[in-house]
Amino acid sequence: MVIFLLFFLFSLGQIGRISFFNQQVNFYLYELVMAILLLFYFLKLKFAPFKKLFKKKQWIFWGFGYLLFSFFLSFFKYSIFENIISFLYLFRLFFYFTFFVYFYFFCQKKSKNNLSVGFLVFSFLTIVSSFIQLFFYPSLRNLIYLGWDEHQNRVFGLFFDTSLAASVYGLLFLFWLNYEKYKFFCFLPFFFILLYFTYSRFAIFSFFIALFLFFLKKSSVKKFFLILTTFVFLLILFPQKSGIGVNLNRFFSIESRIKENILGIKMGFKNPLFGIGYNRIRFFRQRENLIWRSDFNIYHGATSFQSTYVTIFVSSGIFGLFFLGKGLLELLKSNQHIFYLVIFIGIASFADNLLLHPFIVFILGMTKVIFDKRL
Repeated sequence: MVIFLLFFLFSLGQIGRISFFNQQVNFYLYELVMAILLLFYFLKLKFAPFKKLFKKKQWIFWGFGYLLFSFFLSFFKYSIFENIISFLYLFRLFFYFTFFVYFYFFCQKKSKNNLSVGFLVFSFLTIVSSFIQLFFYPSLRNLIYLGWDEHQNRVFGLFFDTSLAASVYGLLFLFWLNYEKYKFFCFLPFFFILLYFTYSRFAIFSFFIALFLFFLKKSSVKKFFLILTTFVFLLILFPQKSGIGVNLNRFFSIESRIKENILGIKMGFKNPLFGIGYNRIRFFRQRENLIWRSDFNIYHGATSFQSTYVTIFVSSGIFGLFFLGKGLLELLKSNQHIFYLVIFIGIASFADNLLLHPFIVFILGMTKVIFDKRL
């Protein structure tokens, strides 16, 4: 029952978020369940999972050690409040890592089946809530004052962001496409349609790359072109509605992303080895007066750059990028099923800061446990 509660609270998306200090600190209700489970697992397993992992994957611990070193290297350049805010997000990253380490070792065949049912519940609730949003709540205009973009006539579901929503739909599509025990192909058309109506171009592009690799591996390239043809028919049957965000030919956003990421890279080269410290970008921007985005706001836009890789480079330098790349390669090699999900989100993260978002980390972590053959 706890697993089902975890997935139900995760399905709430942004409406399950609790924020403090003008949204500079926030946590999600499902993370409370994760904390309770982690405490239970720790009381049962003690430090055994860490000891086993350290023998096989020492580089992970070196990576977290490096992030701590990078963070404290610039500690005295920021106020106590700024350091606490920044460190909380580094702590969250370590918390997710620790949870899935213990969850992986604790998970047995029975609980693995419960995980699959949990994913089923999450998928169903995501489909229902997303279509309800599309038809009855087509804009976030009333929440602009909280820092969210309007997203007029686009699907953003309970994630309140079209790029994040597109990533979740793409991951769930690829998950069920790869799931061998039960073929829930009935979900695939819904996630495909939802992905289209996000109008998130780079996420859609990344999705088709992952899909092409999947069908190429299966020697079924014809199926890929059939899905691609279906996408073209969607363009014809459901023409774009009014609004800048739904215009697939919009170039201003591409230009804006490129300019911001170039400026971010220049910013990163000021501290190329160690960066400025994890999650300090908003404070560094304010100090250096580097507010260049037209849609900048203190809640969301200032905390990172459009690209995950630029964000990591600025925050933790070249070595931070190395450890991130190492982690992605390890996931790609772990099994053939999660390979396509990592390819999709890895490519999409060049244009949007997705890879280290809590929702994405949660889905990838659960997918890793479900698909791992050793359990």
